[in-house]
This record gives sequence, C-alpha cells and structure tokens, in this order.
Amino acid sequence: MYRDKRYMALSILAAVLFSIFFLNRHPFSNQSYQEHHKKTEEGNSPTARTATAFPGFPVDVNSAAMEDLTLLPGIGVKTAQRIIAKRIEAGGFSSIEEFAAAAHLGKNRIEKIRPLISLDGGRG
Repeated sequence: MYRDKRYMALSILAAVLFSIFFLNRHPFSNQSYQEHHKKTEEGNSPTARTATAFPGFPVDVNSAAMEDLTLLPGIGVKTAQRIIAKRIEAGGFSSIEEFAAAAHLGKNRIEKIRPLISLDGGRG
C-alpha cells in the first residue's frame, strides 16, 4: 500500500513537470505561462495593489512625517531623516527624480515605490 501511494505521488509530479517543461502550459489550467504572466502583470503588480489597498497611500513626500516615509519599502529611519532634511533645504520636491536624488535611491528602488508616493505639496 505504501508503494502504491508513493507511485501515485510520483506519477502526479511527473505529469505536472511534463506539462510545465514540454507543453509550456500552466499545470492546472489550459493557458500558457506567457498568457498567465501577461494577465498578472497588467495592473496587478504587488506595489499597485499596495497603493490602492491601504489607506494613507500614496504618501505625499513633500509633507509626510518620518513615520509615514518609513512605511515605504526600502526607506528606513536614516533615509527618512535625509529626505526630510533635503526637503526643508530645497523647499519641497518638484519631481520624483529630485526626490530620488535627495534620498539617494537607486533606479530599482524608486520604481518600486513610485506608485506609493505623490508630490502634491511640492514647489512649482
């Protein structure tokens, strides 16, 4: 009996792997991986869901307190302090690029948080 269960489990695993690698299909549906990932990428990214799912987002970087800035992914206390200092010095941020330069954020990190921030209270 033990061998029968093990054989059944291995058979199912082999069928799933076959469908993934040789048929290029999602194992439990009739759509291909490309179709599946295309549907998930269209407006359904984790950061896009975060921006609309939680109150308080997007964060206005021109008026946000340090606690609000630290809610953003990849922004810690020291970075939040640097953002606030540069914001006071410059009188506010007029663009996302200016904010990214002041916070020393790289291209990848700024793209992750772009849907979560706004510049409503900026100069200009």
